[in-house]
Amino acid sequence: MSSHFDVEGTLNLHSNHPIRFFSNPAFPGFLTALLLLAFDILGFGLSFLWASAWHGPISWGVLLSAQFALMTGIGLVLLYVFDLYKPTHHISGLYSPGRVLITVAAMVIANLVARSVFQNVFEFALNVHAQAIFYGFLSFWLIISRMAFSGVLRRAAKRQSIVFLLDKASMTELGRELSEIKSANICILFDPKQEVDDKIKKLGLKINGTWDDLQRHTKKPDVTVVVGMKRKVPDQIRKNLLNLRFHGHKLYDMIHFYQRSFLKLPIFYFQNYWFDLTKDYFDYNHMAFNWRLKKLMDYFFAFVLLILISPIMLLIALCIKLESRGPVFFVQSRFGQNEEVFNLYKFRTMRVGSEKGNPYTQKNDDRITRVGKVLRKLRLDELPQLWNVLKGDMSMIGPRAEWDALVDKYEKVIPFYHFRHVVKPGITGWAQVLYPYGASVEDSKEKLQYDLYYIKNYSLLLDFAIVIKTIKVMLFGRGR
Repeated sequence: MSSHFDVEGTLNLHSNHPIRFFSNPAFPGFLTALLLLAFDILGFGLSFLWASAWHGPISWGVLLSAQFALMTGIGLVLLYVFDLYKPTHHISGLYSPGRVLITVAAMVIANLVARSVFQNVFEFALNVHAQAIFYGFLSFWLIISRMAFSGVLRRAAKRQSIVFLLDKASMTELGRELSEIKSANICILFDPKQEVDDKIKKLGLKINGTWDDLQRHTKKPDVTVVVGMKRKVPDQIRKNLLNLRFHGHKLYDMIHFYQRSFLKLPIFYFQNYWFDLTKDYFDYNHMAFNWRLKKLMDYFFAFVLLILISPIMLLIALCIKLESRGPVFFVQSRFGQNEEVFNLYKFRTMRVGSEKGNPYTQKNDDRITRVGKVLRKLRLDELPQLWNVLKGDMSMIGPRAEWDALVDKYEKVIPFYHFRHVVKPGITGWAQVLYPYGASVEDSKEKLQYDLYYIKNYSLLLDFAIVIKTIKVMLFGRGR
């Protein structure tokens, strides 16, 4: 990462590489999760060895068995689904041993099902008593390891400090996100030329001083500084920042801090230079090969899934017809790539004619049918969009396809909204799995920040993460 001040005097910290989640200054992320994963794999191995001793002398060869691979694979997926790899849960106290026990119970059920399906594959299989030993020791290992990690992370959080240089505009927009940071000590230094109004006071955040107090709050060597001011940086503050940089302090501008910490882009902080064609701040073509590969994968998976789930889709269609009169499918014009309008297909979940009312679905909306509630909760109403993928209108993963009547409204009030149309919309996406159902312009603004993050940092690994999160959303019925 290089650091320099441009001609306007604003701090510019820019990396030519995609965002690396373990570089997260506000939340310890990928690296911590990776360490937990390593400990979990070790725990699965030790648990399986100990349980296999029930059958005779311990043999390392059992770790190469199909049952160990299946039990470990299912277990790791469920640990992720139940949020046991979220470091922020350990720091903020959301982690509890009960969550581990619930996860282990889910493992038992999943493995019983898997064993009945793949019973002829197992050349070595644990009996009932050995499995009891396996799950008992594994539960103990998972609880103890996470208690240890929680203690280490909380102590580390007390040592880490982040100093924010903010003004009225950035403070107002960033207030909610700052209140979510539990993994570091937050110090806010406000613009000395601006007053703290009632809107900022309502955020409930403590202001520790002004920009002039920067040196006093950065005496410790492990302090990170985030420059969030939108106006020109005063000369003295600029000199202090450069001095901190030379002495090893980490400095971030708002855009790079925001996307590293919250996995979205701050459109409230964007200026036109960020999309300058002569620079690589927002280079859509930086992964051209991956985008082409993504297109091929879209066609393949849409075709395979349509064949595999066609019986389920027929059953859903039958349930819709039996409950209420009207068509099985809901067809609506949506905005696609390059703002081309196409017809999107979904299973109908509302009574015929309901779309003429409020364009947003509300909680406990009486327009939704009983079958529709189930379909929305499990996101099964989206399945017909696989046909849109085969037609080339959509991708499996991407920004949500928005209703054309709403797009005209959003583009007038949300800056940079049109940039989400440089890629194909998706059945699921980064915004869909990280943010709840949007029912307002403000929600659409928030989701745009996730969409732009996805476009800027696209990779096949990011798509894989979205697929896993989508499965999690469907399993827990978090749709609306």
